[in-house]
Amino acid sequence: QDIAAVVFLVFATGKIPSPWALLLFGLVFIRPALDVLLLRVGHSEMLPLYGFFLAIGGYQLFELVGVKGDFGALVFGVLLSHHPKATELTKSLLSFKDLFLIGFFLSIGFTALPTWSMLGIASLLCILLLVKALMFFAVFTRFKLRGRTSFLGALALSNFSEFGLIVAALCVDSGWLNKEWLVILALSVSLSFIVTSLLYRNAHHYYLVYKDTIKTFQSAKRLPEDEFIQPPEADILVIGLGRVGTGSFKALQNMIDKRVVGLDADRQRVERYQKEGLNVFFGDGEDADLWESFDLSGISLVLLALPSIDDNRNITNQLHKANFNGKIAAIARYPDERNELLEAGIDNVFNFYTEAGIGFAEESLLLIGEQPNGAALSH
Repeated sequence: QDIAAVVFLVFATGKIPSPWALLLFGLVFIRPALDVLLLRVGHSEMLPLYGFFLAIGGYQLFELVGVKGDFGALVFGVLLSHHPKATELTKSLLSFKDLFLIGFFLSIGFTALPTWSMLGIASLLCILLLVKALMFFAVFTRFKLRGRTSFLGALALSNFSEFGLIVAALCVDSGWLNKEWLVILALSVSLSFIVTSLLYRNAHHYYLVYKDTIKTFQSAKRLPEDEFIQPPEADILVIGLGRVGTGSFKALQNMIDKRVVGLDADRQRVERYQKEGLNVFFGDGEDADLWESFDLSGISLVLLALPSIDDNRNITNQLHKANFNGKIAAIARYPDERNELLEAGIDNVFNFYTEAGIGFAEESLLLIGEQPNGAALSH
C-alpha cells in the first residue's frame, strides 16, 4: 500500500524529471559509503541525526532533478534496509515518526471541523476493515500459510494506512477532492487504529477460542518452514534468544551440556546459531499449534527471556493449557511487572537491572581479591 502511495505521489505532481535524474541510478554505487557512515555514527544522538540527514537530503536531491522528494526519502531507506544497524536506526527515529504523524493529523484537523455526519461516514468506512481482513486471510491461506499465521497477519494488516491520508492531502491540494473528505478519511484511519489495536491485543485468545474453525481454511499441505521437529534431549528450554536469552542459554549449556534447548521466532538468528552448533530451533512461544506438537514431558524448566510482559503472560498461558508441569522463570524490568508475572503463574521472576547490578558487583570485587558475601548480595 505504501509503495503504491509513493508511486502515486511521484506521478501525481505532473513534474517532468530533468535529464540529470538519470544520475540517480548511481546511488547504488554510494551504498558502501552510506554503510560505513552508519557504522561510524555510533549509538547516541548521531544515529537519529544521520537518519534525518539521509531522509531530508534524499528528499532535496530528488526534488533538485524534478522527481518527487518523497520517493527520494524512500529510496535512501531502501539503500540502508540491508544494514545490520537498520533496525536500531528505525527504533531511534520511531518517536520522531510518531510525533510527525500526530502533527500531520492535527494539520488535517485544521482543514475543517468534523461533524456527526462525517463521523458516521467514517464509521461506515470502517466496515471495510472486516472485508480487508477477510481478503488478507484468503490470500494467506491460499499461499499455504497456517491458519494461525493467516489469522494474526490479516488482523495486523487490516487497519487503514496513514499513507492514504498523504495521498488524500495531495488530492485536496490539487483540487481533486473536497477538503471534508480529508477529515472523513482521517477519522476512519484513526478509528481503524483503535479497532485493530483493541482486537489484536486479544488476538491469541481469539485464536484459541476459534482455533478449530480457523484451521478448516488452511491448506492440508504445510510449507517447509512450518514443519516442526522435536529437539532431542531437552531438559531446560530457553524461550527468546536476544542478549539476555543467549547469555542464559550459553551459561546453562556450559553447566549441563546439551540438555538445554533454545527457542526463538527470528529465523535468521536461529539459522546462525545452528551453524555455530548450538541446540536451538525456530518457533513462536505464543503459538498454540507449536505446544500441541511439542512433547513437554521431559522439560523440567522453562526460561522466558523476553522483554514484553504480555508475551511472557501469553506464553505462560499456552504452557499451562498444554499441561506443562515444570517450573517457569522469567525476567522483568520493573517491580510492578514482577508482581504481574507472578500473578500470571510464573514461579520465579528476576529483576533484570537488579541481577545485572549484583553480577557487576561480584565481578568487580574479584578484581581486588575480595570474595563476595553471598548473603549480602542475594537481594
